[in-house]
Amino acid sequence: MDGAARHERIVPAPLIVLLCLGAGALAHHFFPIRFLPGPGVVAPVAGTLLCIGALVIGGSGVREFHRHHTPTNPFKPRTALVTTGVFRYTRNPMYLGFALLALGVAIALDSLAFLLAAVALTALLQVAVIRPEERSLRTSFGAAFDAYASRTRRWI
Repeated sequence: MDGAARHERIVPAPLIVLLCLGAGALAHHFFPIRFLPGPGVVAPVAGTLLCIGALVIGGSGVREFHRHHTPTNPFKPRTALVTTGVFRYTRNPMYLGFALLALGVAIALDSLAFLLAAVALTALLQVAVIRPEERSLRTSFGAAFDAYASRTRRWI
């Protein structure tokens, strides 16, 4: 599928991330509802560690794309089907990183608003980004993508 056709079907993931996290921040400001039992240092530490892990996972995906000289921008034609590195474990490490980052923020801030934003982000990435990208990859790489998809989970 050419770049123009893909552009019409795929919503930019960073835009979805910014909208969901922005909505979470706004809702948290006006409705700071906790979802974890009791105060403590465990949640901020665990949330921060999850955010760091999310950045490592997402960054590993970007690094693998660069190693294979294929663009991370979904509106540009892919030059390779990347199945190495972190892509051996998840077909979408960058999107997984975004979702885990949002979850980490929710835990670190003990914020129901951010937790709901993380759930919304994950659902929107699935519907508006991942499914259209997978159709495009199937068109571009055919049986190779099907074989990869059959052995590697979409998320984790």
